[in-house]
Amino acid sequence: MGELKTVGWVNSFDGIAVLKPNPHVGENQGRTRDCIPSNNSNHVSPQDYLNSHIEPESTSESIGDLKSASHTCRAGVDCEEDGISPMALAIVFCEYLEKSISEHALDIKDKTIIELGAGTGLVGMVTALLGGNVIITDREMALEQLQQNIDDNVMPDDITGQIKVKELCWGKHLDQFPTFDIILGADIIYIQETFPDLLKTLLHLSHCRTRILLSCKIRYKKDSNFIESLKVYFTVSEIFYDLTRDVRIYEAIKKYEHS
Repeated sequence: MGELKTVGWVNSFDGIAVLKPNPHVGENQGRTRDCIPSNNSNHVSPQDYLNSHIEPESTSESIGDLKSASHTCRAGVDCEEDGISPMALAIVFCEYLEKSISEHALDIKDKTIIELGAGTGLVGMVTALLGGNVIITDREMALEQLQQNIDDNVMPDDITGQIKVKELCWGKHLDQFPTFDIILGADIIYIQETFPDLLKTLLHLSHCRTRILLSCKIRYKKDSNFIESLKVYFTVSEIFYDLTRDVRIYEAIKKYEHS
């Protein structure tokens, strides 16, 4: 059907955005990235994506195949020094969500869902394709491109859920947000200066039945320290580990209501 190609951070996947992060955006919170929308008028159907999975190959460009019954898509992404790309964490997360929902381990029907530090918006878009009602959030400077990505890549007929974009700067104006049933975050644990505001935000947005799902790579001691700090207020479990890409998914559930 279509082919996903990447040169540096430029990706082309029929229906799942051409995404090009801006390294000058998101220096102080999350990993906000500017994204360039695709000129491709064809769109992958939800079923094509839901049937897809990644099979990494060992190449200098960190190339992988997205395969489904109807097409094979090539994916290459920029890597950090450790060989793991930030986009890989989002892709692993999407794979996990797809599997969990299909196996009824995660119920998103009629649930309120928010994604923090959405960056390209990939996780939120896929969650909407899977049937979730999602609010995708990031800082103000990222919102226009986030909305553009959605407009260019998620057709109204493709989704059974809903998807909205809203500004959320961690720790600020939290009274504008209610609590949610599910909180998603991909690669948002890596800037130590943001950790107090991130924790404050998670506490505000969650109730005792909220499932917080975080896809992350533990790069430094400070990252594992944040996971430990979560345990003061939340019951935290590592629920998935991708050995090939060294990506972990944690679930956190609040121990008690925090005022």
